[in-house]
Amino acid sequence: MSTISTQSTQHTPILSKQALIEKQKTLTDQIIKIERTLDNYESRYKVSENKFLNERQIYKKLKIICNDVGGNSLIRFKNNTFRKQPSSNFLKQFLFGSRYKLELQAAAGKIEPSKSSVTVIEGMMYYHQKSEESLKQCDSLLNDMSIKEDALNKVRDERKPITKQLEDIKSQEVEAQKIAEQRKKDCRNFALIYQSNAGCKAINAQARHLYGSSTRSASLKGSDIIAEYERVHGDNIFSKGNKHYKSDLNSYAKGLTTLVTTAANNWYTPTSTNTTTYRGQGMTSRGIQTLIEHFNADKNHDNKTVYQPGQFFSTSSRLAIAEDFAQRSLDKVKVMFTVMGNSGDGIYVSNGFGFKDNESEMLYSPFANFTVTDLTRNSAKNMYHVTLKEVPSQKGAKLLPY
Repeated sequence: MSTISTQSTQHTPILSKQALIEKQKTLTDQIIKIERTLDNYESRYKVSENKFLNERQIYKKLKIICNDVGGNSLIRFKNNTFRKQPSSNFLKQFLFGSRYKLELQAAAGKIEPSKSSVTVIEGMMYYHQKSEESLKQCDSLLNDMSIKEDALNKVRDERKPITKQLEDIKSQEVEAQKIAEQRKKDCRNFALIYQSNAGCKAINAQARHLYGSSTRSASLKGSDIIAEYERVHGDNIFSKGNKHYKSDLNSYAKGLTTLVTTAANNWYTPTSTNTTTYRGQGMTSRGIQTLIEHFNADKNHDNKTVYQPGQFFSTSSRLAIAEDFAQRSLDKVKVMFTVMGNSGDGIYVSNGFGFKDNESEMLYSPFANFTVTDLTRNSAKNMYHVTLKEVPSQKGAKLLPY
């Protein structure tokens, strides 16, 4: 699982991707909650502000009436606004007296419902008090909003590095996916060449030149690979959807060095899990003698001799296949390797190009390093049995004798 350290001036624990996601969600939930509270405060503030402005407007209106007719004059409420007291004209009182009375009561209902009428000064005092209360409510809400905005900014600031870390992890995962896809493609291309006899021979010859003791570089003709595939699968193997493979194989063959160096890196993938496979081969008398001498010398000290194959080291999960390779060797010395390794990988070929002789192959890179943990000889079968255990790659590893 991808991990990344949180940003802090103090020591902080390394959080996993899942922990970061959960932390981001918690902070996001807090932000949403605060934003909703702020929205509520803002709505209430607008109501209080409009109420204050309306009350101040009424107060100013009443003040004008006060300056006109005096503070002890009665006020009435008509057409949604306060007006000065009714006219004392007899005719108007006769005609509109009932309406005036209702308007006086309406004004009182706005200010002091227990009365039938109120004066201008009573109205002014009432709306002055009300506007002050509304103003205090506005100030209180502004203060609450300021506190919540500070809290919101704090949580947002806390979430920013978390979000950045998750974005970085995502970018790393995308890049890792691209690398994995390219590796898969490179491995498939390598396998197309390596599984053929001509390709395997040329690849290991070039690997020995690059990583072993050979002074001669190798070359490979794409036509030899193509001919081998046609011989095994028939001429129509390169028809229809496989047409492009002819040009691909020619291209891979021309780029033999790149093919080898890329595969050496791709097939060196150390893990924490050891897999047991087998390899059968012939060996020179000098080669096995060197191996025996080093093995016996290693018994007297803790530092074991470390070997590198100097080429691609092919093994099989099937013991019988490895034994067959050993028996078919033309060398007088037959060797069976039991390999306990963790960095190898299989050889996989698709699109009908696989050969029928399934060797259950596990391939090790020239970069793999091993120590010999056991070496015995079966006189009856004239076979040496060597157990190799993979160790971390290190400088100065000796070439495995052949």
